[in-house]
Amino acid sequence: MKINDIFTGENGLFEKIFKPLFPVLYQSIFGDDDPKVIDTDFRFKYGNRTLVDAVTNETANDIVKGIITVKFDEWQKQIQVFNTEYEVLNPVTEKLTETTSTNVDETGNNNTIDSSTTFNNGEFGNDTKQQRDTTGSRQETGTKTSIKNGVPSSYLTSEIIQKEINLRRTNFKMQVITELAKELTIDIY
Repeated sequence: MKINDIFTGENGLFEKIFKPLFPVLYQSIFGDDDPKVIDTDFRFKYGNRTLVDAVTNETANDIVKGIITVKFDEWQKQIQVFNTEYEVLNPVTEKLTETTSTNVDETGNNNTIDSSTTFNNGEFGNDTKQQRDTTGSRQETGTKTSIKNGVPSSYLTSEIIQKEINLRRTNFKMQVITELAKELTIDIY
């Protein structure tokens, strides 16, 4: 049997199985896309592929449900990547973190020097003046982080990112459809 023999216009894979049984997953992958249109595209691209012997009119729904259930977590993780918060107007294009270390040694001495006269006094006396030099060692460690923002081009960064996200979502939709076709058929092309 071929895909067109089982998944006909009245018994579409996406319209009768995927969307009604997995509505949240369908919505997160295909959005508001009409399942009839996706079924038409599915039959057009993969309709002449030979199905695995286990797929019959009676078992098709259960097998498709099983395939979607097995792939559910994988697809869900990929969808989370698309839904991650991203600062479109200020993207980080490069982030560099450096650690710097500096050693400083200080030396000196403590001396007591007897003086024969005090400061600003004309008479001699036995006053002392103390001179104190200290010795110490200090190590400084710091971290420097440099972040470069923006894309150096004449295009708006937000437009570039939005186009990339849309392209990846479209490619992901095609990937899901292709994976279902591969799991159901024995043909490699």
